[in-house]
Amino acid sequence: MHKPSIRRQAGVTLVEMTAVLGITSVLLGSALPDLSRMRANQSLHQAVAQLRTDVQFARASAVALGQTVRLATATDTGGSCYVIHAGPSGSCQCAGAAATCSAQGRLLHAAHLGTSHPVTVSANVSNMIFDGKLGTVTPTGTLTLAAAGGQQLKVVVNVMGRAHTCRAAGSISGYPAC
Repeated sequence: MHKPSIRRQAGVTLVEMTAVLGITSVLLGSALPDLSRMRANQSLHQAVAQLRTDVQFARASAVALGQTVRLATATDTGGSCYVIHAGPSGSCQCAGAAATCSAQGRLLHAAHLGTSHPVTVSANVSNMIFDGKLGTVTPTGTLTLAAAGGQQLKVVVNVMGRAHTCRAAGSISGYPAC
């Protein structure tokens, strides 16, 4: 005698697929704020690492060239930036997305954080001057990097031209509080 074969279902039903899509969309919706916060923190970490590298570059350039090198910051409607240059104060400056120098200035490096960049840079001094003979900095200064979410990291440059980073605002791991 022949037994009737039971037909097994192959695939998923529309109800099962809808349930999975619903659960997935709820999970993704709850994770999006964390992803944007994580992206802002990552941009802040990258900007701090670049700035610290550039501070060391300014000090090393001053010693290598045997002349004064300046680090100057600026903020305008196009965003914020900093320039590293040799020459008199104000001989190089940020102009929109590019840096320009007068005849007396020599641009060594510039970094522009435009309005679309999630991080801004500012300083408590207009110029940090790196001495070409001693490698020292006068005046010492603090450069503040701020993300759109309110997180802030400060890069503090001491008289010897060394930089350390601390957390000024927000919950950013890996940095001591200022």
